[in-house]
Amino acid sequence: GSGRFGTAGDFPGTADGGPANRYTAGTFQADASGIGGIAYDVATNTAGNQAFGGSLGMDFDVNTPMTITALGVFDDGSDGLNRTLVASIYDRNNPGNPIDSVAFSTGDTGTLIGGHRFLKLAEPIELPAGFQGTIVAQGYGLGEQNGNSGSVPRGQVTDTLGGALTFVGTGRFGDAGAYPGSADGGPANRYVAGTFATDAIGPIEKESGGNIAYIVQEGLAGNQNFGGSLGMDFNVNERQVVVSQLGVFDDGSDGLNQTITAHLYDRNNPSAPLATLVFSPTDPGELVNGSRFKRLETPLILQAGFEGTIVAEGYGPGELLANRGAFAFPNLPLAVDPGNGLLSFVGTSRFGTAGQYPGTPDGGPFDRYAAGTFVFHTIPEPVSASLLLVATGVVLARRSRGRRSC
Repeated sequence: GSGRFGTAGDFPGTADGGPANRYTAGTFQADASGIGGIAYDVATNTAGNQAFGGSLGMDFDVNTPMTITALGVFDDGSDGLNRTLVASIYDRNNPGNPIDSVAFSTGDTGTLIGGHRFLKLAEPIELPAGFQGTIVAQGYGLGEQNGNSGSVPRGQVTDTLGGALTFVGTGRFGDAGAYPGSADGGPANRYVAGTFATDAIGPIEKESGGNIAYIVQEGLAGNQNFGGSLGMDFNVNERQVVVSQLGVFDDGSDGLNQTITAHLYDRNNPSAPLATLVFSPTDPGELVNGSRFKRLETPLILQAGFEGTIVAEGYGPGELLANRGAFAFPNLPLAVDPGNGLLSFVGTSRFGTAGQYPGTPDGGPFDRYAAGTFVFHTIPEPVSASLLLVATGVVLARRSRGRRSC
C-alpha cells in the first residue's frame, strides 16, 4: 500500500502517495518466534556445569487449563548443540510413557530464546487444571553439559504465568531413556535442562492484565515470627512496566490477624517508598493464591533499568511470615514470575527495623520470604507515556498529543 488517512475516529479510507511506511505514527510489536510463555527460563550464554548422561526432570502442577505449544532444551553456552537432546512431557502419576517428546539434533536446531532452544509441537498438548507433570530432558554429556543449581546457582527462573503453574518437588534424575524416578535435593528448578512454552493465562492476568511477581501457594502456613521489615530485590529489564497492585502474604490463607503493610522502594534512593498499601484484619484485600492484593489508586510506572525492592512489615505471633532460607525449609512452594523477561529477580533478600527500608542482606535466595509481592504488566509506549507516576516518583504532566498530518 501507500499509507492511508481519514477522519478522526474512523477507519482511514483515503489512500496516500506512499511509500508503505509513509507515516511515523502507529506501530505494533509481534512475537516472531511463535513461542508463548516460558516455564523455565535462563539467560543467553549461560554455561552448563554437569555432564550427566541420564534423564533429568522437574515437576510442576497445573492450576488453570493450559496448552503446551513447544518443548525446549538448554543449549550450553548458546552456541548450538553438540549432542542430540530429547525433551519430554510426562504425567508423573502415570509415567510409563511420555505424553509427547521432541528430539533436537546437533547444530542450531530450533529457536534460541534465552539459553534454551525450542521446537513447536506438531499437536499442542492440552493440560487440565489439576494435572501433575514433569518436564524431562536427556542426552547431555561431554561437549554439551546440563546445568545443575544444587551446588552452584545457574540463574534459572520460573514463570508461573500469573499463577497458572506451580513448581514443586526437588528435581529428579534417572537412567537415559527412562522416567527419572530418583528425587534430588532441590530446589524445584534444580536443573537447567528441559523446559516448555505455553499459551496459558493465569487468573490475575485475566482479571487485571498483569502478572504476580512473587507467588505463594494457597494455604501455605508461615514459619517465622519477625516483626521487622522484609525486602526482596528486582530489576526492570528492557521495557517499562506498570505496577497496579501490591500484595502481602496471608499465613494459612485464612484472613489477616495483624495489620501488614506493603511498600515498593527504589533501592538506589530508599529514603521513602514510592508506593504503600495497608492490609488490616477488617480490610484485608483480595486473596489470590496465598497472598492478598489491593490496587494502587494511581498505577506506578517503573522505567527500564529501574532497581527496586518490594517490602512487607507487620508480621508477628498472630500472623507469621514464611522464610525458606531459615529453619531447614528450602523447598517452600514459592515462585517468581518474570513476565517473559520483563523483570529479573536479584540479590539475597534483606531485612531491617520496622518502619524502615530493610538494609541488611540476608542469606538468599532472591525470593527468600513469603511476605510482600506486586502485580505488574507492560503497556504500549504511547499509552504508558500518559500515566502519571514514573519510577523516580516524580509526577509528570501528560504528554501533549501530536498533531496529525497527511
